[in-house]
Amino acid sequence: MAPPVFLQGGLGAGPGAAPQRDWRPDRIGAAFNDALVRAHRQAAEGVAASLGYPPALLFGDADGTAQRESLRRLHLQLVLPFTRRVEAELSEKLETDVTLKHDSYALDMVSRASVVDRLVRAGVPVATALAAVGLD
Repeated sequence: MAPPVFLQGGLGAGPGAAPQRDWRPDRIGAAFNDALVRAHRQAAEGVAASLGYPPALLFGDADGTAQRESLRRLHLQLVLPFTRRVEAELSEKLETDVTLKHDSYALDMVSRASVVDRLVRAGVPVATALAAVGLD
């Protein structure tokens, strides 16, 4: 579809005054090159790792196994220690024992079930085996 005639005519000032690029879509915004995108990703992964947050959870391109392991590590190495500090602080401030519990669904339940199975086969009572993997 051609632009309206009045635009081509420069709104009465003649064709020389007419915009040469009317009705052409142009992208507006930054055009990041691949090197800059890689540098951003590396910086983000570095910051996340320095805070104890597994980089595999930061971007969606890691495979499921890496994400599951990263989620397990996040829970064991960041969430639980932080929870213990919060419990201690709350217990001190409230002058009573405070215990926080997390849903263990996010952890690798297949591996934990395997550990329970091995412990029970070795003669450990079921309740003790469940407690050993945090499923009590």
